[in-house]
Amino acid sequence: MNSPSALSRPSHVHLVVVALLVGLLVATVSLVRGDGDPAALVKFGEERTARTEHAESEMGRDVVTFSDLGHDGQFFFIQALDPLHVDPEVHASLLDRPIYRAQRMLYPLIAGVGGAVPAGWLPWSMLATNLAALALGTLGTARLAELNGANRWWGLAFTLNIGMVFEVDISGAGVLAFAAAIWGVVMLEQDRAREATAWFLVAVLAREVMLLFLGGVIVLRWLRTRRIPWMLGAIPAG
Repeated sequence: MNSPSALSRPSHVHLVVVALLVGLLVATVSLVRGDGDPAALVKFGEERTARTEHAESEMGRDVVTFSDLGHDGQFFFIQALDPLHVDPEVHASLLDRPIYRAQRMLYPLIAGVGGAVPAGWLPWSMLATNLAALALGTLGTARLAELNGANRWWGLAFTLNIGMVFEVDISGAGVLAFAAAIWGVVMLEQDRAREATAWFLVAVLAREVMLLFLGGVIVLRWLRTRRIPWMLGAIPAG
Protein backbone atom coordinates (compact mmCIF):
# COMPACT_ATOMS: atom_id res chain seq x y z
CA MET A 1 0.00 0.00 0.00
CA ASN A 2 1.27 3.47 -0.83
CA SER A 3 2.12 5.71 2.07
CA PRO A 4 0.36 9.12 2.45
CA SER A 5 3.63 10.89 1.63
CA ALA A 6 3.98 8.88 -1.58
CA LEU A 7 0.42 9.67 -2.59
CA SER A 8 1.06 13.39 -2.07
CA ARG A 9 3.88 13.40 -4.60
CA PRO A 10 2.89 14.26 -8.17
CA SER A 11 3.64 11.82 -10.96
CA HIS A 12 5.49 13.01 -14.03
CA VAL A 13 2.17 12.96 -15.86
CA HIS A 14 0.69 15.42 -13.36
CA LEU A 15 3.59 17.80 -13.87
CA VAL A 16 3.31 17.62 -17.65
CA VAL A 17 -0.44 18.26 -17.49
CA VAL A 18 0.03 21.34 -15.32
CA ALA A 19 2.79 22.66 -17.57
CA LEU A 20 0.67 22.20 -20.69
CA LEU A 21 -2.36 23.84 -19.04
CA VAL A 22 -0.28 26.88 -18.10
CA GLY A 23 1.11 27.13 -21.63
CA LEU A 24 -2.33 26.75 -23.19
CA LEU A 25 -3.73 29.41 -20.86
CA VAL A 26 -1.04 31.86 -21.98
CA ALA A 27 -1.72 31.02 -25.63
CA THR A 28 -5.47 31.43 -25.12
CA VAL A 29 -4.98 34.93 -23.71
CA SER A 30 -2.92 35.82 -26.80
CA LEU A 31 -5.60 34.44 -29.11
CA VAL A 32 -8.34 36.37 -27.32
CA ARG A 33 -6.31 39.58 -27.61
CA GLY A 34 -5.92 38.89 -31.32
CA ASP A 35 -9.59 38.12 -31.96
CA GLY A 36 -8.82 34.46 -32.53
CA ASP A 37 -6.16 34.97 -35.19
CA PRO A 38 -3.33 32.41 -34.71
CA ALA A 39 -0.90 35.09 -35.88
CA ALA A 40 -1.48 36.71 -32.48
CA LEU A 41 0.79 34.00 -31.09
CA VAL A 42 3.66 35.38 -33.18
CA LYS A 43 3.28 39.07 -32.27
CA PHE A 44 3.80 40.91 -35.55
CA GLY A 45 4.38 44.64 -35.04
CA GLU A 46 2.46 47.48 -36.63
CA GLU A 47 5.67 49.40 -37.35
CA ARG A 48 7.48 46.48 -39.02
CA THR A 49 5.36 46.56 -42.13
CA ALA A 50 7.80 44.70 -44.39
CA ARG A 51 7.76 41.61 -42.16
CA THR A 52 4.01 41.76 -41.67
CA GLU A 53 3.42 42.08 -45.40
CA HIS A 54 5.75 39.15 -46.04
CA ALA A 55 3.85 37.02 -43.53
CA GLU A 56 0.55 38.01 -45.14
CA SER A 57 1.91 37.08 -48.55
CA GLU A 58 3.10 33.70 -47.30
CA MET A 59 -0.13 32.98 -45.41
CA GLY A 60 -2.42 34.35 -48.09
CA ARG A 61 -4.42 36.55 -45.72
CA ASP A 62 -4.25 39.55 -43.41
CA VAL A 63 -2.72 39.00 -39.98
CA VAL A 64 -3.38 40.70 -36.67
CA THR A 65 -0.65 43.05 -35.47
CA PHE A 66 0.30 44.52 -32.13
CA SER A 67 1.38 48.03 -31.27
CA ASP A 68 4.91 49.28 -31.80
CA LEU A 69 7.57 46.82 -33.02
CA GLY A 70 6.06 43.51 -31.95
CA HIS A 71 8.26 40.77 -30.49
CA ASP A 72 10.79 38.07 -31.38
CA GLY A 73 8.15 35.63 -32.57
CA GLN A 74 7.93 37.42 -35.92
CA PHE A 75 11.64 36.86 -36.54
CA PHE A 76 11.40 33.18 -35.64
CA PHE A 77 8.38 32.90 -37.96
CA ILE A 78 10.43 34.23 -40.87
CA GLN A 79 13.35 31.98 -39.92
CA ALA A 80 11.07 28.94 -39.75
CA LEU A 81 10.12 29.49 -43.38
CA ASP A 82 13.78 28.91 -44.32
CA PRO A 83 15.69 27.99 -41.12
CA LEU A 84 18.92 27.07 -42.92
CA HIS A 85 18.94 30.25 -45.06
CA VAL A 86 18.83 28.26 -48.29
CA ASP A 87 17.16 31.18 -50.03
CA PRO A 88 18.23 34.19 -47.93
CA GLU A 89 17.15 36.83 -50.43
CA VAL A 90 13.52 35.79 -49.99
CA HIS A 91 13.27 35.38 -46.21
CA ALA A 92 16.45 36.12 -44.24
CA SER A 93 16.85 39.53 -45.88
CA LEU A 94 13.80 40.65 -43.88
CA LEU A 95 15.51 39.94 -40.56
CA ASP A 96 17.00 42.90 -38.71
CA ARG A 97 20.37 41.15 -38.24
CA PRO A 98 20.42 37.92 -40.26
CA ILE A 99 23.75 36.55 -38.98
CA TYR A 100 22.83 37.31 -35.37
CA ARG A 101 19.40 35.73 -35.81
CA ALA A 102 20.94 32.69 -37.49
CA GLN A 103 22.70 31.91 -34.21
CA ARG A 104 19.24 31.12 -32.82
CA MET A 105 18.39 28.54 -35.45
CA LEU A 106 17.30 25.45 -33.54
CA TYR A 107 13.84 26.60 -32.44
CA PRO A 108 12.67 27.72 -35.92
CA LEU A 109 14.33 24.63 -37.41
CA ILE A 110 12.25 22.36 -35.16
CA ALA A 111 9.04 24.40 -35.34
CA GLY A 112 9.24 24.66 -39.12
CA VAL A 113 10.42 21.05 -39.55
CA GLY A 114 13.28 22.31 -41.65
CA GLY A 115 11.03 24.68 -43.62
CA ALA A 116 8.43 22.04 -44.50
CA VAL A 117 5.56 23.45 -42.40
CA PRO A 118 3.23 25.75 -44.42
CA ALA A 119 3.22 29.36 -43.27
CA GLY A 120 -0.41 29.17 -42.16
CA TRP A 121 0.43 26.40 -39.71
CA LEU A 122 3.61 27.92 -38.34
CA PRO A 123 2.01 29.83 -35.43
CA TRP A 124 0.56 26.52 -34.22
CA SER A 125 3.75 24.52 -34.71
CA MET A 126 5.74 27.23 -32.90
CA LEU A 127 3.29 27.00 -30.01
CA ALA A 128 3.46 23.19 -30.02
CA THR A 129 7.25 23.32 -29.87
CA ASN A 130 7.17 25.67 -26.90
CA LEU A 131 4.55 23.59 -25.11
CA ALA A 132 6.72 20.50 -25.53
CA ALA A 133 9.75 22.48 -24.28
CA LEU A 134 7.74 23.75 -21.30
CA ALA A 135 6.89 20.16 -20.33
CA LEU A 136 10.49 19.09 -20.89
CA GLY A 137 11.86 21.89 -18.73
CA THR A 138 9.33 21.14 -15.99
CA LEU A 139 10.36 17.48 -15.90
CA GLY A 140 14.04 18.44 -15.87
CA THR A 141 13.54 20.84 -12.97
CA ALA A 142 11.55 18.19 -11.10
CA ARG A 143 14.35 15.70 -11.62
CA LEU A 144 16.93 18.24 -10.45
CA ALA A 145 14.85 18.85 -7.34
CA GLU A 146 14.68 15.12 -6.64
CA LEU A 147 18.44 14.74 -7.03
CA ASN A 148 18.82 17.37 -4.32
CA GLY A 149 16.28 15.81 -1.97
CA ALA A 150 13.37 18.11 -2.75
CA ASN A 151 9.82 17.39 -3.91
CA ARG A 152 8.97 17.03 -7.59
CA TRP A 153 6.51 19.90 -7.31
CA TRP A 154 9.52 22.20 -7.54
CA GLY A 155 9.44 21.35 -11.25
CA LEU A 156 6.67 23.93 -11.52
CA ALA A 157 9.26 26.59 -10.76
CA PHE A 158 10.16 26.23 -14.43
CA THR A 159 6.54 26.36 -15.60
CA LEU A 160 5.64 29.42 -13.57
CA ASN A 161 8.88 31.31 -14.23
CA ILE A 162 7.70 34.66 -15.59
CA GLY A 163 10.44 34.54 -18.20
CA MET A 164 9.14 31.22 -19.54
CA VAL A 165 5.55 32.51 -19.53
CA PHE A 166 6.66 35.55 -21.51
CA GLU A 167 8.60 33.41 -24.01
CA VAL A 168 5.54 31.25 -24.64
CA ASP A 169 3.46 34.41 -25.11
CA ILE A 170 5.78 35.83 -27.80
CA SER A 171 6.73 32.50 -29.43
CA GLY A 172 10.35 32.94 -28.37
CA ALA A 173 13.18 30.42 -28.20
CA GLY A 174 13.92 30.86 -24.50
CA VAL A 175 11.78 27.95 -23.32
CA LEU A 176 13.64 25.43 -25.47
CA ALA A 177 17.01 26.94 -24.56
CA PHE A 178 16.40 26.94 -20.81
CA ALA A 179 14.82 23.47 -20.80
CA ALA A 180 17.87 22.04 -22.55
CA ALA A 181 20.19 23.85 -20.11
CA ILE A 182 18.30 22.38 -17.15
CA TRP A 183 18.70 18.88 -18.57
CA GLY A 184 22.38 19.58 -19.08
CA VAL A 185 22.69 20.25 -15.35
CA VAL A 186 20.69 17.10 -14.56
CA MET A 187 23.10 15.03 -16.65
CA LEU A 188 26.09 16.58 -14.89
CA GLU A 189 24.56 15.82 -11.50
CA GLN A 190 24.43 12.20 -12.64
CA ASP A 191 28.04 12.31 -13.93
CA ARG A 192 26.95 11.86 -17.53
CA ALA A 193 29.26 14.40 -19.15
CA ARG A 194 28.63 13.42 -22.78
CA GLU A 195 24.87 13.72 -22.45
CA ALA A 196 25.33 17.02 -20.62
CA THR A 197 27.46 18.36 -23.47
CA ALA A 198 24.77 17.40 -25.98
CA TRP A 199 22.07 19.16 -23.96
CA PHE A 200 24.17 22.31 -23.60
CA LEU A 201 24.80 22.25 -27.34
CA VAL A 202 21.03 22.23 -27.88
CA ALA A 203 20.66 25.13 -25.44
CA VAL A 204 23.28 27.25 -27.19
CA LEU A 205 21.86 26.53 -30.65
CA ALA A 206 18.47 27.71 -29.40
CA ARG A 207 19.80 30.89 -27.76
CA GLU A 208 23.45 31.88 -27.95
CA VAL A 209 23.16 33.71 -24.63
CA MET A 210 23.01 30.30 -22.93
CA LEU A 211 26.81 30.32 -23.20
CA LEU A 212 26.64 32.53 -20.09
CA PHE A 213 24.64 29.85 -18.29
CA LEU A 214 27.16 27.26 -19.41
CA GLY A 215 30.01 29.47 -18.19
CA GLY A 216 28.46 29.52 -14.72
CA VAL A 217 28.09 25.74 -14.78
CA ILE A 218 31.76 25.33 -15.73
CA VAL A 219 32.86 27.62 -12.88
CA LEU A 220 30.73 25.64 -10.41
CA ARG A 221 32.13 22.38 -11.77
CA TRP A 222 35.67 23.70 -11.29
CA LEU A 223 34.90 24.78 -7.72
CA ARG A 224 33.58 21.30 -6.94
CA THR A 225 36.22 19.19 -8.66
CA ARG A 226 39.16 21.59 -9.23
CA ARG A 227 39.13 20.42 -12.85
CA ILE A 228 37.99 22.40 -15.88
CA PRO A 229 35.56 20.42 -18.10
CA TRP A 230 37.07 21.52 -21.39
CA MET A 231 34.84 19.39 -23.64
CA LEU A 232 31.71 20.60 -21.90
CA GLY A 233 32.53 24.19 -22.82
CA ALA A 234 34.41 23.77 -26.11
CA ILE A 235 31.80 21.89 -28.13
CA PRO A 236 28.82 24.23 -27.53
CA ALA A 237 31.08 27.28 -27.89
CA GLY A 238 32.47 25.94 -31.15
